[in-house]
Amino acid sequence: MENYVVSIRTAAQRRQHVAAEFNKHQIAFHFFDAVTPETLAESIAEHCPNLADAFLTGGEKGCFMSHVCLWAKCVADDLPYIGIFEDDVIFGRNSSRFLNDTKWLDERFQNQSFIIRMETFLKANPVALSKSGVRPFNGRKILRLQSFGFGTAAYLISQQTAITLLNWIREVAPEKLEPIDNMLFNAASEIPEIQMYQISPALCIQELQLNRADSSLSSTLEDGRLARHQQLDGGKTQPEQSQENRNIFAWAKNKIVKEYKRVKRRWADDKKIVPFK
Repeated sequence: MENYVVSIRTAAQRRQHVAAEFNKHQIAFHFFDAVTPETLAESIAEHCPNLADAFLTGGEKGCFMSHVCLWAKCVADDLPYIGIFEDDVIFGRNSSRFLNDTKWLDERFQNQSFIIRMETFLKANPVALSKSGVRPFNGRKILRLQSFGFGTAAYLISQQTAITLLNWIREVAPEKLEPIDNMLFNAASEIPEIQMYQISPALCIQELQLNRADSSLSSTLEDGRLARHQQLDGGKTQPEQSQENRNIFAWAKNKIVKEYKRVKRRWADDKKIVPFK
């Protein structure tokens, strides 16, 4: 298995963490230098020109393109599969059996386009799962993922999937481009030829999700996301807007929130917390 870790070259603490984690579990890996502001424009122009006009932060665009570049590497290097990780990942037991060999993939997914989500956000992100008909491996089920899963810290794709994603992502309108986890585990779920799976119990978890009260790895990307959401919220009621427009917005927002809560309650019982071990 070819495993790649997206990481900023100068992020010494995070690189030290993830190298120790891979070495602890005896999993082979390569660092992949994350797209930075200095290389972002060139990367976008080559692989995803529409991203230039998307309403995402610079950090979100860099993260987005880092993953897209790894999809392209999978194709260019003729890799049958690629494991993609972020540098805050923590592994569960026996992860090496999944990540050092591709035989289990060959036996279950030959000639199939798939995305296998290997991480969990625990109670922060319950997901809808169903039986897939795929045989379990090493005590873990391989279930059908039927709802949005946060994060892109750990997933596997086939070369067929990489080709499909690269062709698809270039055609998405800029205003519909969202952070990479949303595109991969939400929007891409509508691509009919790609099958979405979740390993349960999960193989991986982000350090921040496991150690919420005492995380040792800060995330500038999450800070940037928060700033963008605050900007979006602040832009809805500019002073120059009329009182009538503000009233209309308040009414619409209240209606949307109520509908969201209704749908959330309806689906809550159908979603499960993916355990980590």
